[in-house]
Amino acid sequence: MTYQNLTLSRIPNAASTSATTADDTQIYLITLRKAPENRIATAFAQEIIRALRDVERMVEAAGKDKQGAGVGAAVIIRGNGEKFWST
Repeated sequence: MTYQNLTLSRIPNAASTSATTADDTQIYLITLRKAPENRIATAFAQEIIRALRDVERMVEAAGKDKQGAGVGAAVIIRGNGEKFWST
């Protein structure tokens, strides 16, 4: 998956598009790459939402744990410049 002005990856360094299972680590990292301020306007906000929807889809695809519950997941959002983000 490619995005404009951001990247999505899994921790540990796994491709974000690889298949996941309930036993896989479900930690995702979104890095905002719109230096210098990572200013969030409508189009950039829509890209962030698209990345979050992709994370949601991958977590749902991982299935259920042994007790039948959905797997937990975490999303970390960071900026690549001096500022995390600006509105």
